[in-house]
Amino acid sequence: MTAPNDAALPTMTAVARTRRFAGLLAVHVRRFWFAWLLLFACFWMFRDNYRLVPNATRSLPQSWFLVHLNEEVHRGDFVSFLAPDNGVYPPAFWWVKRVVGVPGDRLTREGLNYFVNGELVATARLIGLSGRTLAPLQLPPVNPADPSRFAYYLKGDEYFVVGTHPFSFDSRYAPIGLIRREQMKGRAHAIY
Repeated sequence: MTAPNDAALPTMTAVARTRRFAGLLAVHVRRFWFAWLLLFACFWMFRDNYRLVPNATRSLPQSWFLVHLNEEVHRGDFVSFLAPDNGVYPPAFWWVKRVVGVPGDRLTREGLNYFVNGELVATARLIGLSGRTLAPLQLPPVNPADPSRFAYYLKGDEYFVVGTHPFSFDSRYAPIGLIRREQMKGRAHAIY
């Protein structure tokens, strides 16, 4: 079998190719206008209400989350938020963690263990995986005579969030701390 002879094929000028493409495009748009309209409507609706966010750290086993913007979060939900400037991650970094403490909950710390309503939810580390020193979140002391026990009631716009990895950088540490409602982007739904 021989290759076709390019010289035998008719050549089209750029103008002719453009006109031919414009004609084909016009036929396509007339035929599928409703599908395109629906696609653009879905795109704008999705863009205004959702974001696809990767989990850039190993703090959770899931890799991708669909964030429903401005959706209310409850205990046990994943939440996406912008953490305060912490010197480790850029300020525009979208975090995803699990909510374990909601407004009205009693957050206590005994040593490096954090409890929400009496249930152990996390243990802080003094040294991170990178070897960096970590400062635990400070809470008011329960009794000034006993500086190892601290307690605090979460206010109406404060949340305590953690990851599942023991070295997760989350509310246990002072640079992140309690998450305020205005920092939240929305409820995150694990995809993969």
